[in-house]
Amino acid sequence: MEQMKIEGSGNADKNEPVLEYQKPAATVIQHAPGSDTTKKIEETRKKIDALEDKPKKSSISRMVGNVPEPLKQKVFKNYFENIFFDQQKEKHERKKTPVEMEILSLINKMTNEVLQKYGLPVFDIPPENNHVVYKQFFEGTKWGGQHDPALQENAIQENPVRLSFMKGAFHENLHFKSYADWQILRNETHNAMLSRLGLMVITRDEGKILFQNLNEAVTEAMTKKYASGLFSHPLFKKERGETRREIANQPAGSFNEDEQYYIHKKISIYNIKKMLLGKSGREYKVESFTYPEERKILNILINKLFVKNPGKFKDENEIMEMFEKAMLTGNINSIGKLIDKTFPKKNPVENGTFRRIGEMGEDTEKLSAFVNAL
Repeated sequence: MEQMKIEGSGNADKNEPVLEYQKPAATVIQHAPGSDTTKKIEETRKKIDALEDKPKKSSISRMVGNVPEPLKQKVFKNYFENIFFDQQKEKHERKKTPVEMEILSLINKMTNEVLQKYGLPVFDIPPENNHVVYKQFFEGTKWGGQHDPALQENAIQENPVRLSFMKGAFHENLHFKSYADWQILRNETHNAMLSRLGLMVITRDEGKILFQNLNEAVTEAMTKKYASGLFSHPLFKKERGETRREIANQPAGSFNEDEQYYIHKKISIYNIKKMLLGKSGREYKVESFTYPEERKILNILINKLFVKNPGKFKDENEIMEMFEKAMLTGNINSIGKLIDKTFPKKNPVENGTFRRIGEMGEDTEKLSAFVNAL
């Protein structure tokens, strides 16, 4: 989730872009579908119920807060489940191509396999909940996608490179299928906020986001690990062939294929002019996995945990899978206990090591220095 809208009012106001970052705050819940929409939602639910006993009907696993259970269910049913099935076209959205539809289907299947690996039921995300938006929407950002739990949708940047589109969509769909809960703040349906998404925690009183870097690092590490399993699919055969040829034509070590997953010639008018003048016009565009610094920090942390717990884990991947499971199930206590036990706090008045990692926010330099010093 490259950025996340916490505050929203459904799709009621179409005059303003709904896919924009806002500071976590109380969320106005006022999605009220009409009779035709309600009928469509109920029909869709019945179809899904016929396939599974208890299908998941939104990304929100539970409602929390000191309010009556009927109120929690009212919000859960009337807002999140309704809006999950009643997706509206967004301002920057375009129609998906058949290839994009097929890629989204592959992603849904692969991410469901990951859920089942950790004992979780499948959670099918319809293609309607993945909105392909024009590239201009993401200009000036480093992101290729965005997950919005309030609107139960992903915004995926259009990309003619199939592998890049797949990679960005895979990342956002992992966010979509990660554990999430929503907290009702008072005895009112319109006063609520997201409190958990994957490893990320949002404090109730301050609205402070904890473990955001860690959540993104684990999500992209999982994207690299599991999305790579789709590289052999016929849809990506041509692009993978181009990558292998370009790497073979270059001196050894010019490209790190482990990180740079797609390499192709960069064509531009400027390059053509250079070639016509007899100069080298060979330039490359490299498609890479994102959050490299955050993933590097995660790898250092996992390595330190492995080294300082001799004999407890067979390899570092076993620790990585603890992070994966925590992100998908919402049970972060296991990794919290492991980190705090391995790196006990030196000062009794300070927060534990796990909490301090979470409090680093988006400051990768500060987080890197802290983890390296453990």
